[in-house]
Amino acid sequence: VNADQFSQELRLQSTGNRPFSYIFGLYYYSEKLTARFHNRNFRYTGNINLLTAVDGRQETESFAAFADATWKPIDSVSIIGGIRYTKDQ
Repeated sequence: VNADQFSQELRLQSTGNRPFSYIFGLYYYSEKLTARFHNRNFRYTGNINLLTAVDGRQETESFAAFADATWKPIDSVSIIGGIRYTKDQ
């Protein structure tokens, strides 16, 4: 089995010390996986040779964009909203 992975996140956010705070971000993930497995079973098969073979490849790619905001009109009240978009292949 051979696997290669990469991920990266980039964020821009406020300090949070004001009545309005925010976070904006981007996220990326990539993985490539290759699996090879060959098994020969000769011991209990008599004259029949059994072969189990698995050859597989998988690629995954994901991208996301997100945003979150908090507004505090007074100290005891917070109004929070957020959104996220994700695309996977």
